[in-house]
Amino acid sequence: MSGGGFKSILAAHFERYPLMEPRDFAKLVYQSEFAGEHLISCEGESLERLLAEWEGLAADGKALFLEDIGGGLVRLHLTAAKARGFSPAKVNEAFVRTASSKRGSRQGLERRFAELREAAEDGLLPLDISKLETYLAAYRAEGCPAVRHSEQYRQAYRPHYRVLDRRYLEL
Repeated sequence: MSGGGFKSILAAHFERYPLMEPRDFAKLVYQSEFAGEHLISCEGESLERLLAEWEGLAADGKALFLEDIGGGLVRLHLTAAKARGFSPAKVNEAFVRTASSKRGSRQGLERRFAELREAAEDGLLPLDISKLETYLAAYRAEGCPAVRHSEQYRQAYRPHYRVLDRRYLEL
């Protein structure tokens, strides 16, 4: 994907989620590079977590279904998947396959962070560059771990999704 392509993804996410903070952008960048590999230690446990989450969600046929995050990956929103009759076991299978097949790199992550900074500098994202750089410096110092969405994001948007490779959606 070209740099302009990922910048467009960043801008689309900010348009959809205007309360995004640097942490939420870091999560998006991380997921676009590494998918959901940080969540899976055991396929059975992954399914148990998904089933518990799934049971607490109302099906919503009007909710966003798929959301491009770059690199052939999407966020599959669970309320929409539930409304469309998706099986949690099949969603989990695609999630596990994606996580086990997607291998990003720190170099790729840094390229995406450069695109994030450029998008902010170009005015595509109304982010304070100094706040972004402060967050990213601390994030790098921690070793660039997988992070949760910011509290503000979680409260405003109630995210429930799994990161999947588009190729596995027909399971």
